[in-house]
Amino acid sequence: MNQPIDEPSEGAPDPDSIVKHRKQLLGAVDFSTWSSRLARFMASQSGFSGDVEISDIRLPSAGGSSGTLIFSAAYNQGTGRLKRDFVLRYATEGGLFHSYNLPGQYSILEALHGTGVPVPGIAGIDADGKILGVIGYVMERVDGDTAPSSYHKLGLFCDASPENRKRMVFEIVAALAKLHALDYRAPGLAFLLKRGKGATALERDLDWHWSSLCWGCPNEMANLEPIRQWLLQNQPRETQVALNHGDTMMANYMFKDGRLVAILDWELAFIGNPAADLAHQVQTHAFLALGGEALAGFPSEQEWIAEYARASGRKLLDWEYFGAVAAFKLHIDLLLVYREVTPDMEAARNAVRAYTWQNLTDRLAAAKNGRR
Repeated sequence: MNQPIDEPSEGAPDPDSIVKHRKQLLGAVDFSTWSSRLARFMASQSGFSGDVEISDIRLPSAGGSSGTLIFSAAYNQGTGRLKRDFVLRYATEGGLFHSYNLPGQYSILEALHGTGVPVPGIAGIDADGKILGVIGYVMERVDGDTAPSSYHKLGLFCDASPENRKRMVFEIVAALAKLHALDYRAPGLAFLLKRGKGATALERDLDWHWSSLCWGCPNEMANLEPIRQWLLQNQPRETQVALNHGDTMMANYMFKDGRLVAILDWELAFIGNPAADLAHQVQTHAFLALGGEALAGFPSEQEWIAEYARASGRKLLDWEYFGAVAAFKLHIDLLLVYREVTPDMEAARNAVRAYTWQNLTDRLAAAKNGRR
């Protein structure tokens, strides 16, 4: 299905199919090989002494952009012995993007520690894969819950009252405002300034996603090249530049007792306009809420924007333009997710592609209207 889409195909996209398909691409995990690797790796890290025993290795319930395992480790610390849960993220053959910088993700978590932006603690990294056999890093497992992709049907958002639902979303918005206020030139983050090619932050971000498209779905380039050119030729003056999370969908936040305790999955972090981060959140919420009854308490788009302004103390500029940027990137990202499908996933792929194309078309029209 390579031709441009004029009308969305019949049927709503199935958000659950995304996680299912990513797990298919990553393939089965041989748990028997990981126990000894993890034991050697954890024993080599500062603070893990004595015999390190690994147990209860398992897959997370969500995710799929990289290899991820949850495990328990028992080790000596001080005069006693502890047993704690950790999370391993490691490189796999079935990567989603043309570049997957695990050491960069580790650097971001390290840089954000102590800033007030809630992130998991880090335990160590194997940057060359000499111990783990693959490049990977280990972080502490945060006690809490994440929302499933169908959070409008089940899970923490669905179970919350309308008042708590809105409060939880606004906690996320406040955390994003705090993230965007940090110095993106700080040690550990400067590598993001070289992510992609271009003279501006926007050009570098678009180049990174375009390179992923060229790598994974080159037959889609002709459809999207005119849109890319319009975005580049009409980019606004660079007045708001910040560290962006890059994948602000609701499933990437962890809550405990209704309170935000961690922001997860930093593989798409970039330097750019914070409006793109918030626009991605708004648009992925609209996508993931398809096929279910609307849950009271979720903010409207204008409420989302107003709350960000209140939490950050500044107004987001060029909202319509960066809405088109976010839609462009979302369309590319989901093309890459579904670039290889089995016959049973074909209908889901077509429905998702039709939806994100229509979203891009609508957002681009709004941006063009705002530029007149």
